[in-house]
Amino acid sequence: MLRRQLARCVLVLAAVLAWPAAAPAAEAPMQVYTSVIPVKTLVEAVGGDRVAVTALVQPGQSPATFDPGPRTLASLEGTEVYFRVGVPFERSWMARLRAAAPRMSVADLRDDVKLRAIGAHAHEHSDEANAADDLAGLSPDVAKVVDAMGEGRVPREVADPHLWTSPANAVPMVKRIRDALTREDPAHRAEYEQRAADYIERLNALDKRIAERLAPLKGRRFVVFHPAWGYFADRYGLVQLAIEADGKSPGGSELDKLIEEIRGLDVSAVFVQDQFSQRSARTIADALGIKVVSIDPLAADYIDNLDRVSQRIAEALQ
Repeated sequence: MLRRQLARCVLVLAAVLAWPAAAPAAEAPMQVYTSVIPVKTLVEAVGGDRVAVTALVQPGQSPATFDPGPRTLASLEGTEVYFRVGVPFERSWMARLRAAAPRMSVADLRDDVKLRAIGAHAHEHSDEANAADDLAGLSPDVAKVVDAMGEGRVPREVADPHLWTSPANAVPMVKRIRDALTREDPAHRAEYEQRAADYIERLNALDKRIAERLAPLKGRRFVVFHPAWGYFADRYGLVQLAIEADGKSPGGSELDKLIEEIRGLDVSAVFVQDQFSQRSARTIADALGIKVVSIDPLAADYIDNLDRVSQRIAEALQ
């Protein structure tokens, strides 16, 4: 009897020891917010499954007109990092975004990028390509401020916020993302460093492909509705000319004048994006018998998208 009870105890103990131990709770991903989808893509490339990233401006919305509501502000609670690029709504809403998430750190991705002014409009074109002219399109008062700063550095208040449209800019942005995530989560430093290095290698390859594709078109002008492509143009020796001026579409006689001025340029297409009205662009294209081509600066597939954009620009300008 005693032997039988002892044997049963041994069997029970063996069963308990064989039972799989409860798996440790999975680490919750770091809660991260940013303004626009392309920056979300960059953060995810570095953070992997260690981050849960939300872009405030959703597909179809424009960062130029986006207005965060109470529900959006409430969703920020618990956010650990916010990546900023200087899009219009951030200028007026940043204090309220911080107030909605008091423990949130803010990493400014402009810090290591040479900023440019928003750029010349189509009716302000120069006779020569000047991809390095950071003062183009600025009011005289602001231009004096910039000039006085030396080295042509543009104040953030008047800078073009579309940093990500140049893959060369994305490299320092990725490095700053890596550093910000590491500060919040130093235990996974090695992962962030490796993913950042891998993505930077892809960005450099992309930059090389685009440079080779657009090299024969250096100095060419291209007309856009919204001036989102200035950094891209500067990088590859093109000249962006915008229809929109100070966030407004031209109307009436101003549009007629613009059509005549563009007629005198070597322009074969007008480039538009879905987030803005295309009426003015299509009016100009119809009057001049040129194409309307869609290119999206806010697409999620960052590397593939810039490849596509460069191909469409090359095809339109050849």
